[in-house]
Amino acid sequence: MRRTPPGVFGILLSLEPAVAALAGWGMLGQVLGVRQWVAVGLVVLASGGTTLSRPRGTRDRGA
Repeated sequence: MRRTPPGVFGILLSLEPAVAALAGWGMLGQVLGVRQWVAVGLVVLASGGTTLSRPRGTRDRGA
């Protein structure tokens, strides 16, 4: 993970809710309604948009 560029890592994290929903559907038989899929899509779009809109060369000051 240390070699993964921050932009790629952010995009992978933004896909997490969709992957979790698909895993729940495939492995557990859980069914999401339209409202839940829209919510997952909005979370993915917001997270991906934030990651892609960050200016190049900026870094988070985290540990």
